[in-house]
Amino acid sequence: MTDLSSTAVIVVNYGSHELLETNLVPLSPGAFARGGAPRVVVVDNATTPAERAAVISQARTHGWLTVLPDANLGFGAGVNRGIRAALDAGADTFVILNPDATIAPDQLAALVAHVQADPMTLVAPLIVDAADDPVFYGYRVDLTDGATRSPQAALVAGHRHAEWLTGACLAVSRRLWEAAGGLAEDYFLYWEDVDFSLRVLAAGGRLLNDTDIVARHVEGGTQRPSREPTAPDDAVGTDSGERSGGQRHSAAYYYWNVRNRLLLGTRWARRGELARWVRRTPQESWRILLRGGRRQLLTHPTTTLVPAVRGAIDGLRLVHRERFTQRERPNDR
Repeated sequence: MTDLSSTAVIVVNYGSHELLETNLVPLSPGAFARGGAPRVVVVDNATTPAERAAVISQARTHGWLTVLPDANLGFGAGVNRGIRAALDAGADTFVILNPDATIAPDQLAALVAHVQADPMTLVAPLIVDAADDPVFYGYRVDLTDGATRSPQAALVAGHRHAEWLTGACLAVSRRLWEAAGGLAEDYFLYWEDVDFSLRVLAAGGRLLNDTDIVARHVEGGTQRPSREPTAPDDAVGTDSGERSGGQRHSAAYYYWNVRNRLLLGTRWARRGELARWVRRTPQESWRILLRGGRRQLLTHPTTTLVPAVRGAIDGLRLVHRERFTQRERPNDR
C-alpha cells in the first residue's frame, strides 16, 4: 500500500476555480481511505478579487493549502512556490497537476509508488483527452536543431535527441526536485517542462512515462483571451481550448511557445548548433500556429500570427545575447 500522507498535489490556478471544484475534489481525503491522503496545494495566480475569494472559500471547505501571490507569477514560479509551501508542510513527494487535468486516486497512488521506489525518477502518466484518446505518451526534442517529434518519428542521424515529460501531470521526489533545481521561472509559460526534463537527466535522474497510468487533460477552461503578451502580466497560467469568436488558442500560447523554443536552445544547444535552431524557427513557428488551425490565421491574425512573430523576434534576441556570453552549457563538455 502506497503511503500518500507525505505527498502533495500542486496546482497552479489562473481564473479557473470551477475546474478546481471538478478536478480536485475527487482527490479529497475521503477518496483515500487506506494509505493516507495527499495534501492539496493551490497556487492562485492573481486575476480578480472574485476569483481569489472563490479559491479561498473552496480551500476552507476542502482543506486545501493555498499560496496567494499578488501577481501572475506564471507556471514555473507558481509551481516552485507551491512546492516550497508543501515542503514546509512536511511533504517529500509532489504531483504537479494542471487545473484542467484530473487523475483518479488509484492512478495518483501508482505515480507516487514509482517515485517512492526510485526517488531519482521523474514520472508522468499517459495523458488522454475528453474522448479518452491518447494525446501525450512521451515526446522528443531534437537538441541539434530544436525540432519536437513524437516517439514514433524516426531519429535524425547524427542529431542529439532527448525525451521530455509533460508538466500537465508529473510526479517527483524532493530529492530529485532539489537535484534538478526546480522549474525555471523565466519561461513563464510553456517549455519549462522540457527544460526540467533535461535538467533531471543532467542531474543523473531518469524519465518514466508509464502508459499504464492514465490522467485526463481536457483543455478548454484555464485561460481567458489575453491581450497581446508584451510582458508576463499580460499572459496567463495555462492554455485553453476554443476561444470566443472561433480562436482555439490565446495570443499568449503563440507568443510564449515560439519564444521559449529559442530560450531552450540558449540553454541546451551546443554553441555550434544554435544557428540550426535559428534557421528552423520559421518552420517550427508555423507548426505551432497550425495547432489552432488555418482558419484562425485569417480571422484572428492579431492574436495568432502577430504574437508568434513577436515571440520569434524576442527569442532571437535571446539567442543573439547568448552568442556574446562565455557561459558553459551542460552539453558543451
